Amino acid sequence: MKKLLTLCGIVVCTANLFTACQSTSNLTETADSYDYEESVITEAPEKNEVQKIKKEIPKKSAFSYGNKGEYEIVGETTIFGKSVFGKFEQKEANLVLRYSDENRGLGSKYNGQYYFCLFTENGIKALEKAYNKYLDDFNNKRLQRKSKKTLKAYGTTSATLRWGTFDNSTPNNGSGKAQLGYTFIENSPYFAITVPAVHNAHYDLVGDAAAINSVDYTIYLTKAQVKNLIDGLAPEVIDSYLYEIIQSQPKNEEPDEY
Repeated sequence: MKKLLTLCGIVVCTANLFTACQSTSNLTETADSYDYEESVITEAPEKNEVQKIKKEIPKKSAFSYGNKGEYEIVGETTIFGKSVFGKFEQKEANLVLRYSDENRGLGSKYNGQYYFCLFTENGIKALEKAYNKYLDDFNNKRLQRKSKKTLKAYGTTSATLRWGTFDNSTPNNGSGKAQLGYTFIENSPYFAITVPAVHNAHYDLVGDAAAINSVDYTIYLTKAQVKNLIDGLAPEVIDSYLYEIIQSQPKNEEPDEY
């Protein structure tokens, strides 16, 4: 009898120990993941090196109808605008660099076509100056809701519009002044870039096959969208991007001497 009780006690203890171990196993946490890819920081090249790099960028013939390869997408963003039917909506846009003249700006669908709105390097600086004034007025509650002059409250800067049916075929082009300001839409303020209709230089070449002028071009941006635009097209960003393009191109190797 004593042997039987002893045996039973051993079985019970073993069972309890197994249960305890199983409970502990269920409480074990999964280890934190630490997988990551280290970012490579590319330093901006020196100014004299940048000038050399820019000369090496391949130029595209101005007589080519298509512009495939003429622009480089350097970033992505969003903007607000009105559809063909007048609906206010958010749209996707690309931050682009045009090789031949180093203008930079936005590319997006607009009024049923694809439009590039491009600025010089100084134009981007004027845009940044206007944005800083807008921030100051915004933060200090000085924005006016009903004034008709707010769309050009922060001055103007030179701009070029290029447009066409598709993003890789924009033969229509014209230059004018971009008005920098703001407006309220549905009780919310937006920074605004407006380029009144410009004469289409392509019309002078092909006649009635093209429109005489562009449409009035206006896009609306939140504070974050303006900052993304300015930061993405800053001179140091563009110079570094050009540097990376040249570095990635195949080098002309000298033949082996024998």
